Amino acid sequence: GGYAGGGPHTDSSAVSADIFALNTLKANNLKGGDYKRYCYLNLWRNIGNEPIRDNHLGCLDERTVVKPDDYIIKDVIGDGYEVVQYQLNARHATQHKWYYFPSMTRDEAILFKQMDSDGSLSGRVCFHMSVSDPTATKKAPPRQSIEIRMMCFWKDAVLDTMPTSDNVHRDVLQSPKEYAAQLKGSNNLASASLFQLVLAIAYKLPFVGQLFNQISVTNSKKTEIEYSGHATDYVDRFVQTVGSIPTWHGSSKAWATVQMKRHETAQGGIEGITMTLVEDQLGFQGTRNFSQHEKAEIVAALLGSSAYMLVCKHHLESLLFD
Repeated sequence: GGYAGGGPHTDSSAVSADIFALNTLKANNLKGGDYKRYCYLNLWRNIGNEPIRDNHLGCLDERTVVKPDDYIIKDVIGDGYEVVQYQLNARHATQHKWYYFPSMTRDEAILFKQMDSDGSLSGRVCFHMSVSDPTATKKAPPRQSIEIRMMCFWKDAVLDTMPTSDNVHRDVLQSPKEYAAQLKGSNNLASASLFQLVLAIAYKLPFVGQLFNQISVTNSKKTEIEYSGHATDYVDRFVQTVGSIPTWHGSSKAWATVQMKRHETAQGGIEGITMTLVEDQLGFQGTRNFSQHEKAEIVAALLGSSAYMLVCKHHLESLLFD
């Protein structure tokens, strides 16, 4: 029991969920001003033929969590995605109340919150973890589970808690990965030095970050990534991004699957995903600040690249049948 199984965590946070909500609206041609609240949900269930005997999904009652003491911010960074999550401080573990559902069958499911925009609620996000069962035998079948995530929006709500691009300050949000890439002069996180990564994280600390920003303001134009003038210069980075789909976070894979199935053809899905990747709303590819004309040139170069189309067909066409 206890804090085993990888440790308690959330899969999102207020910052990441706000951005995901805005991206969901934009992807579906909806206006944020038409809604007053969102809730990012997770549906988890057993898909095995046998009931779950071990490694149950444990869920924490957030009303027993001490705020903000118990929330530890964590950046999860991978190829093609980044998300801010929370880990749980064990300082008040004795008062945390955990629940699990024993012997779950494939026709049962757990619905829990990833984030609710309504800050007046006592339960907005659910810490969870895999829990080993000390009573499980060695013959217990391995757990087989699946999850889907969804975003719910309210047009009417007591409080208007919907984020906007302005109040989440999307134009100034920058991740440690971006800082490290700029400092290193590369978009490869693995090539950044320890000093550069520490410096990047320091930027996120309130006081220290402000200090570094004041020091670096005069050099900001030097580190700003500009369009090279040649769209083909960007093909390799997007080939690597699409090629890393097997390592993408579950929510990113789900998004790609939905985008492929929304279009009538595989080509249409590939074009839609390519435009979104180049739009680069979260700054993963370094093209976010390019003009729309420059982005259009890159999209055309990608769709005309045999190497890019080959990796797209290999990793994206299969999503149509998932």
